[in-house]
Order: sequence, then structure tokens, then C-alpha cells
Amino acid sequence: MVKLGFITLNGEKEEWFHQLQSYSDIETSRQEEVTKNSECDAYFIIGGDTQLADICNVYMKILEYNSCPVWIYKEECNENDRLLLYNIGAISVFSEEMYQEEIVKAIHNGLVLLQNIRGNKNKEKNQKNNEKNFKLINENLCVLLDNKTPIYLTKKEYKTLSILYAASPKAVSYKELYEQIWGLPYDEKNYRIANIIFHLRLKLEKDVSSPKIVKTVRSNGYLFNDNYK
Repeated sequence: MVKLGFITLNGEKEEWFHQLQSYSDIETSRQEEVTKNSECDAYFIIGGDTQLADICNVYMKILEYNSCPVWIYKEECNENDRLLLYNIGAISVFSEEMYQEEIVKAIHNGLVLLQNIRGNKNKEKNQKNNEKNFKLINENLCVLLDNKTPIYLTKKEYKTLSILYAASPKAVSYKELYEQIWGLPYDEKNYRIANIIFHLRLKLEKDVSSPKIVKTVRSNGYLFNDNYK
């Protein structure tokens, strides 16, 4: 959700506030003045018949604290006024010639776009972070952890880790692990699996007594922490 700061200088437009507020993906906030604590993602300045210089002053105040989209409404706005407002960075400049519904929809579409762009950036950032955290390298039977030196594993260690990694965020039972690792019917010899996990943790974990990557699910099996996936 994005937060829109609603600044009214002159010419009350209460219905605009309520229309924008009706969208479930927008949080609207009346702003008496712009401060560094406003925490708005964008602003809509209702200038009415306010002097252009006063509107520009408010806009420049916004830029002091936040570089964000700003829409401006001025009842009478000639070509030169519009050009000036666009030159200082306004996204759109509306006037009384435009329909109210058109203005509200234009602002909403802009905020949705802003939200989508931020979501995509966060997704890309998370993907990059995940790539840095943990990577299985099948050809060499090793793990690349935090982009450091490869950690080489035995065949059974690598197979066990691969099974847990593929199943994450779900846990894998002792029975499933045993049958997939050895290809034999489960005989409840859990100590054989526990031994592999112990050696895996020695190689992967910073603190074996408090494992973060491969976790134990009591009376069930093991779980790969999907924060590393």
C-alpha cells in the first residue's frame, strides 16, 4: 500500500479526498504542512486559486525531505505555469477544465504504478540476496555460502542437503530421507541420518549447537531454512 499526502492550500476538495480514500490500495493522509516525519510516498497539492509561487514553495519543501511523485491542481493554469511546474518535477498539473473523476483516476493509476515498481525492486533485491546466501553446485558436490569459498560435501551429504533444499519450506521425515538416500525400505535407523546431518552442520553452520540452515523437526525429521533459499 502507498501513502498519499493530501495538501490543501486553497479551494477545498473534500470529495477528492474521499474518492482517493475509497481505493483499498491507497492510504490517504491530510497534511497541514510538510515535515520530514510525514512518511508519504507521494503528494497531491490542491492549489485552487493560490499564487503559483506559493504552490512552488510547498513543492520545494516536499523535495527537501523526499524525492517522490507530486500531482498539482490549480484552477487557472496557463501554458507557462504548467511548463514551470513540470520543469520543477511535477508528475501532472490539473486545472478546472478537467473532470474530477479523470483527475482522481490519473492519480490512482500513478500510485498503482509506483507500488508495482517498488514491489518489483524489492523482489529483485530479495532474489539477489538469496543468490548470495546459498547455492548448490551439483557438478562439484559443493555449496557456495555467502559467495565465499566453496564447501565440498560427500555424496551422501550433498544428496541429503539437496533433498531438504528441494522440499523447503516443508520438513522431510526420517523415512523419506532414508529411502531417498539409500534407496532401501526404512528400517528406523535414524542415527545414520543424524550422523550425516551432524557432519553437514559442522561444514555449514557457524554454531552447530544452534543451527540456522538445517533445522531439526522433533520426532519427524529435518527442515531446510527457506530464508537461505
